[in-house]
Amino acid sequence: MRTLFFVLLVLGWSHGAEHPLSHWTARGPLPTYQTLEHLAEGEGMLVALFGDPNGQGLVSDDGETFQLEDLGLPEGVFATQLVHRPGLWVALASGQLWTKVSWTDEWEGHEMPVPLEQLIWEGGFFWAWSAGAYSNDGISGRQWVNAQLFRSADAQVWTESPIGDQENFLTISQLIEKDGLYMLANGASNGTAGLWSSSDGENWSAVPSVPAGQTALAVGETGWVASGSNGRLSLSPDGLQWTSEQFPYVVYYLTSGQLGSVQPVYSSPRDLTWHDGQFYALAEGYGGAPILVSSASGVTWEVSSGLAGDSSSDFSRAKATHLTSANGQLYILGENGNLWKGANWETEREQLLPQQAWNWTTIAARDDRLVIAGEGGHLLWSDDAVTFSPVQLPEPADVARVIHAPELNLFLAVGGTEAEAKCWLSSDGITWTATAPVHFSNSSLKGAVWDGQYFWACGQAGALARSSDGVAWTPISLGTAVDLTSVNYGGGTYLITASEGLIFYSTDGLSWDSVQLGPETVTYQNASFGNGLWLVPDSYQAHFTEDFEVWWKRDAQAVDSDILFAFGTFIACDQRYLSSSPDGSAWDIHYEGLFGADFPYPAQGGFKHGARFQDRVVFVGDGGLIGVSAAWRDFFAEWQAEQFSPAQLADEAISGPLADPDGDGWANAFEYRFDLNPLLREAVGEASLLHHWVDNVRFDWVGYTGLQGQYTFPWSLDRPGAICWVERFESERGWVRDGLEPDFPSSSQGRYRKSVRVKIEGSDPVLLRLRTEVVRP
Repeated sequence: MRTLFFVLLVLGWSHGAEHPLSHWTARGPLPTYQTLEHLAEGEGMLVALFGDPNGQGLVSDDGETFQLEDLGLPEGVFATQLVHRPGLWVALASGQLWTKVSWTDEWEGHEMPVPLEQLIWEGGFFWAWSAGAYSNDGISGRQWVNAQLFRSADAQVWTESPIGDQENFLTISQLIEKDGLYMLANGASNGTAGLWSSSDGENWSAVPSVPAGQTALAVGETGWVASGSNGRLSLSPDGLQWTSEQFPYVVYYLTSGQLGSVQPVYSSPRDLTWHDGQFYALAEGYGGAPILVSSASGVTWEVSSGLAGDSSSDFSRAKATHLTSANGQLYILGENGNLWKGANWETEREQLLPQQAWNWTTIAARDDRLVIAGEGGHLLWSDDAVTFSPVQLPEPADVARVIHAPELNLFLAVGGTEAEAKCWLSSDGITWTATAPVHFSNSSLKGAVWDGQYFWACGQAGALARSSDGVAWTPISLGTAVDLTSVNYGGGTYLITASEGLIFYSTDGLSWDSVQLGPETVTYQNASFGNGLWLVPDSYQAHFTEDFEVWWKRDAQAVDSDILFAFGTFIACDQRYLSSSPDGSAWDIHYEGLFGADFPYPAQGGFKHGARFQDRVVFVGDGGLIGVSAAWRDFFAEWQAEQFSPAQLADEAISGPLADPDGDGWANAFEYRFDLNPLLREAVGEASLLHHWVDNVRFDWVGYTGLQGQYTFPWSLDRPGAICWVERFESERGWVRDGLEPDFPSSSQGRYRKSVRVKIEGSDPVLLRLRTEVVRP
């Protein structure tokens, strides 16, 4: 008789420590994957802001070369606007205002009555305003709250300048002064007026001939231009008399009606400015590609030379978002850290940023040094994963892998071209020496590993060699010409991934066996070892083995790129997800760090390669992407301090990980992992199964008993201080992890549930054991 038995695991969502993999900080020498939002000039400097939660900005002393610098604001306060006047800097940061006399001084905070959205200097005054938006106080329901406008001559004393009343629906897009006339653009599409004017900045009147929803405004020698919806421009020579013109660029055509009438949808300039005798507008061309157009009058527009909206052009890929004129230059700011400038945009323009948008392909760490490498022989090094410095390799070429040998205190980088292998050595990750690996002369190197005695490197056409110093290499024959993509070492065993669906393994590195793991169309890129398991990623699945004899496959999220084993768990990533699992049977997906406000995840690319560095995980990817996780702490020790008195903490028999002070059959390690109370005896669904404990491992007999056969225990996701998995006993092989099929999680009455399917042969029960281990950082 064959019975399919279900072991049900009930998961209770934890309110304990949040997982470090759920919180990430963007790092790097320059924010090549973030949108630049503001550019300021003062004291001979240019400062570019991008709303960095770490309080940093890009600063240039010469207008050409930028460095990432701390702006000196308090922790947790980040600047979005910056204005300089002689003898005074004013910053809008985290909705409030800050001032200082010179760039090297300390900031002084100034509390405002409402959180502010914009800050400018115009017509002899500082101006600041809040956002206009709907709010819901829970009592009055959803109500519109108008923008509030403030002005000051010295940024110390501010007065409010009321505009209309609450029925006017006001949100301020821009404010400009010319010849004593102040003009304000109202971006609210439901407003009663699109422009408001004032002769003194205090008393404002609606401009009746301009419709609501004006999102951009500029003034020049020939008059005023305002931009509204569906490409409608409002023009005036003096700010008093206004006419309407159609912005001529179409984004797409809309077909409607039974006869299929085609209506054009026009582009509306997202930003306007006056520079060098012309209006410049940043807009969308057909299909949404960004275009830069210019006009002397605002009536007839021309696309700037070479910027016709071709989606393959550098300008289009820059995804420009803002225009500003400063120092006699026109600057364009955009996504992915892009910054352009041009004195005469038609004939002279230059891309200032990104300066270092390299694709990172590998990362390695020793205790006090982190090294990141990528295409073109570009490297970064850091001692704290906060400040990074660039390095250029000698005889540069693309780097495929960088590793560290602690016994030699040496970094090894390997790579090259399709026709020539390259190796580089460094004792500090900063100064590198190129070596000539003669045995790889006709093959680019793809992988490398250190086993405690030898460097190993592999590449195309079956190339494999080892070296005790990284200089002299001895070839090793695999008897194959397939391309080798990575060489890995763990648990006393070597594993090489390769093309044509193959992997190779060896216990001594000299005699190798192969496994046809998949079809010949598959190329496996990497592997990882941890908790007694080898894991080989395969798209959105992963192959596992404990002994290379029995392999099993599991569905898994985020295993398209490198698999890192750190802090007792496998950590996997792809272009959208990052997940973790101690044994690959069930993957916890960590969203918040990738999509939350504290990490500006790029639209394309993503984490691809990772390493443990000190108490954190660092992942890198394309476009200069560097992400650093929150710190791993001794979470179990923190839990012990919360649960036990000082006297109990001093007694290992009460508070130790193997102790069971409440006598409920769950050791403290389990109580922590499953978010239970270690001093309260709890019934946790043991049913009628026989169980016993040996060295913090729970053993259970599971078989057909005539009951429902439910084996339940709580589960908690955010308990990073311990790992847990289920194993089954097989008479010939001992304790194994194959033959246990996890299901997708489900929930019931606010609790999460997972099930593991176990095949039972005949009438004999199956012995399972539940293992939990405390993980120290």
